Amino acid sequence: MQADVDKCRQQSQSELERIECCFRTADDFWLRMRDALSDHVFKNEAEEIDFFKNVKPLFTSQIELYTLIYQGMLFKPDADTIKIESFWESESGRLHRFCESKEAFIQYYKSGDTSLDRQYFLRDNNHPAPAPKIYDKNANFSTSHDGLVAALLAQEMYHEYTRAKLKELGWKGDCLS
Repeated sequence: MQADVDKCRQQSQSELERIECCFRTADDFWLRMRDALSDHVFKNEAEEIDFFKNVKPLFTSQIELYTLIYQGMLFKPDADTIKIESFWESESGRLHRFCESKEAFIQYYKSGDTSLDRQYFLRDNNHPAPAPKIYDKNANFSTSHDGLVAALLAQEMYHEYTRAKLKELGWKGDCLS
């Protein structure tokens, strides 16, 4: 998947067309994986946890990332460098706001703790997200927290994207960490 996404990024189309290509590629790979695994029975709980905690978010985070980038490009102000810089500064803050709102889970996830993995990443314990993502309409192929992992990964990558946009503008702000 990553090689195909990289091909999209290198095409000589407009930035929006490249982003659309990356989104379609990530979405297509996820759909193919989901379909291929639709009848798969995990050998044990550890395999299921690993899939929903580590594997699935690698695919779905790409879908979320290119959705964020696409929205950013659509809502970015035109022409006024000060407004554009302010916009990308605000977008760069999304990661911080996300982390604040999901602090307990992110701390758990990043710490390497596994004590709640059965609750968070097994479908038997599934408490569906209040607003499932379009790629997660199949409740049999999601858990209560795999979407949060995907969202975190996407927010981290989007943060890097916004930093790059600010660098392109020659931004000299002091919160690019």
